[in-house]
Order: sequence, then C-alpha cells, then structure tokens
Amino acid sequence: MKEINFHLEKKEMKTMFKIVDRAEKIFTGRERMDIYMDLTACHCNGHRLDLDKLLKADDFNFVHDVAGIAGHINRDTGKLVGHFLPRCVMPKSA
Repeated sequence: MKEINFHLEKKEMKTMFKIVDRAEKIFTGRERMDIYMDLTACHCNGHRLDLDKLLKADDFNFVHDVAGIAGHINRDTGKLVGHFLPRCVMPKSA
C-alpha cells in the first residue's frame, strides 16, 4: 500500500496552521492534530486545496469544507470518498 503524503511547502504549512487555528475554535470537540492531518492528507493526495481561499472563506463554506473533509477522508489513502468535493479546491489546471 502506498504511504500517504503529508509534505507541505513552508508557505503552505504556515497557512495550514492558520486554518487549523480557526477550525479548532469552531470544532471544539476535535483534536488539533486530527484537523491538521485530515486537511493535509486531502491537500497532498488528490484534492489540492486553495489554502488562502479556505482561510478567508465565510464560516458556512469553511465549515462545509473542513467538516466535509473530516467526514469523507479515507485515512488509509488520503483520498476523499463519497463524491465529496471541497468548495475551496484548486482547479485541475492549477
């Protein structure tokens, strides 16, 4: 089985930590590391997120993406399942 990629560039990591800070305030019952790993796995394994757009998203769209990723991430592969598509995903051409 292929190992899940969790590699972020330095700029991506800084933005991801800001996203996790925001998510941690909204999703009080979730562990910080779980949020980070779910979002990073999604970003690095098939659904590149527009991290700046996600960070700046209104609460409704932010919650949609963060909760949707948590509920649809395959933790063995890092891929999203169940036909879920984050709203703040990068276009395929990017």
